[in-house]
Amino acid sequence: MTSPWIQPVYGWSPPYPSPGYWQYVPTPYAVYHTLPLAVLGQEIRTRGHHAIQPQRVELQLHRFLGGHPKPTAVWDVSQEVLTAQRLTSRNSLQMVTPRFLAHPATEPPVSRMNIVCEPFKWDIKIHIPPGAPDKFITIGLILESIHGILHQPLDPEDWREIGPSEKRKIYKAMCARLAKNPPSIKAAGRVLKIDSLLDRTRFLGLRPGTAGPEEWILSLAPKG
Repeated sequence: MTSPWIQPVYGWSPPYPSPGYWQYVPTPYAVYHTLPLAVLGQEIRTRGHHAIQPQRVELQLHRFLGGHPKPTAVWDVSQEVLTAQRLTSRNSLQMVTPRFLAHPATEPPVSRMNIVCEPFKWDIKIHIPPGAPDKFITIGLILESIHGILHQPLDPEDWREIGPSEKRKIYKAMCARLAKNPPSIKAAGRVLKIDSLLDRTRFLGLRPGTAGPEEWILSLAPKG
């Protein structure tokens, strides 16, 4: 099933599997990391002579996604979502489960997020429309969206900005990726966004952006 709520800024999105994380009910034991105060979509309304001021809500990002005070997510974004692990309070690693991935990404839950992936400023726009099975953005939907956009072809405009030396490295990365895939996938033979990241595929979480409470910046680091 293809997730209908991922809207890449470039307007094309080839299908990739959506495991259906919304089918699982989150447990009440999620741990969130507090981020700076943000104003969430509250407009000033006037009632008689009294104005109701915008409500300031303390938006919290799930600690798995926030990476503070240290990353609790262990995930190579070049791999499938269900290969991710999480660091527990006992400093042991556990594989993520569909039940864990069904936790809301933020507290309070939100239905819109824009994740910016550097260095090319790729936008990952996630929007839960009214009436959709998902009522809020989950951890799993965020990881699925990141994996999906990074496995789309690199845009010609981005390719033109890359120097000859870097292009040779990206081509080698593409060949290494294709060598690990089944022959049916090799036929595509196109440079993907993930190839242009070279070895910077270790997920370090999200940090707040500067364009409002809906924007988040994806942090990546070398695998080593």
